[in-house]
Amino acid sequence: MISRWLTFAVLSLALAGPASLWAAFTGSYDEMQWTFRNYSGEGAIDWLPDSFLMDSGYSGSESLAQADVTISAPRSGTFHFDWIFYGGPTAGYRFSWLRNNNASAIVSRQDYAEGHESFPANAGDVIGFRVTAPRDEFPAMIEISNFFAPGQEPVILEQPTARAVCYGGLAIFSVVASNALDYQWQFKGQDIADEIFEDLVLRALPPSDTGNYRVIVRNPLGSVTSQAVPLSISMPPVINTPPPSFASQCAGQSVTLSGTASGTNIRCQWLRDGVVLPGATGTSLVLSNLTPQMSGLYTLTVSNVCGKTSSNPVTLQVVTPPIIAAQPQPQSRYAGESVSFGASIHGNGPAQYQWRLNGMNLPGATEQILVLTNVQASNAGVYSVVVNNICGIATSSGALLTVANEPIGIRIFRGTNRNLSIEVLGSVGRQYILETSEDLSHWTAIGTNWLLISGTPLFYESADRAARFYRVRPMDF
Repeated sequence: MISRWLTFAVLSLALAGPASLWAAFTGSYDEMQWTFRNYSGEGAIDWLPDSFLMDSGYSGSESLAQADVTISAPRSGTFHFDWIFYGGPTAGYRFSWLRNNNASAIVSRQDYAEGHESFPANAGDVIGFRVTAPRDEFPAMIEISNFFAPGQEPVILEQPTARAVCYGGLAIFSVVASNALDYQWQFKGQDIADEIFEDLVLRALPPSDTGNYRVIVRNPLGSVTSQAVPLSISMPPVINTPPPSFASQCAGQSVTLSGTASGTNIRCQWLRDGVVLPGATGTSLVLSNLTPQMSGLYTLTVSNVCGKTSSNPVTLQVVTPPIIAAQPQPQSRYAGESVSFGASIHGNGPAQYQWRLNGMNLPGATEQILVLTNVQASNAGVYSVVVNNICGIATSSGALLTVANEPIGIRIFRGTNRNLSIEVLGSVGRQYILETSEDLSHWTAIGTNWLLISGTPLFYESADRAARFYRVRPMDF
């Protein structure tokens, strides 16, 4: 006996419906308005949160154990309820509904049955339920839920409200209603499968979910439809075409940096070296009257309520025309020697060089420094360089290269006492300088302003030292 009673009690709780039992017909549950009566046996009633469970007992003075629960109907009309009956296979098990003590059987002699029932009554009628079982056998048990009386049509207390979310996000619509048995949410007027609760939860929203949503609240007495409210889905900001990674333009000119972006209600902003540029709020940035100070890293940022994204920086180089800052200088060389000409410039950006001899381009002479080896008389002339970049051109002044072919030389004789006699060979009437070196790189004058008048001058040098080199050159070279 006890074992079966516990089994029934657990089963009844598991099958309880989701709606409230409007037992008092006033919109709130009040078990005190119901009357419970045992005719025979040891019946009992358990008031559950949204239903009640009644049994007939299993012993008594009569052949049947029977119990009733009743209430006075406050209004005429049709009453609705759901039921679950736990009876037995033998005769005598029965569940009935009452009206003024007249019983109408609903189900009998079944171990388990359930259903929905409706019956009419007039205001003031005593209405309720009866459960009956054979004495000294298992009690008959009935669970009543979702009891709705006339006047308890569903009412929406709080309407759903509009929602605005980002693509892939979460949106929740809610409704608060009284006398509700079930719900059905709709999208654009069509039912949404399996969305039958107070809350509608939409996850990972795609743009196709944009539109109006509403809910139908129902019970057996009728239904009510909420207002339709919109769901707006914003697309996050995306840079579809980024600006170029590098741009170069001449000072005083204009340049346009641009990209393309998409998203819902996006806001664009350009920055230079991480600092916001006032008024630069489009996908294109126009910079006019460029100066070198406007060079830098430019970044496009795009944002909305769903986030922010930035482009890779654009390196802008503002180029100035070349200016010759240091001119090539005149040079004099003897035939067979080497010579170099150079020029330095002010300006930025890649520059090209072209050296000229007597106004004619020198093939292959396109470096900043021009080096000539083993010069001959044919190399003599005026050298200049033309420098250009994308913004202009500059030409240096001319530098004269003089190549001398006069005879010049040195003869060295070892004398007595380890002395050297150095004889300068040159031209009468010219002045010469005698220089010495120990590494052929660093030269020091040891005799200057030698004027050849006739014959050859001599210079005497001590020979007791390490290896030493000598050379002689005219004063004007």
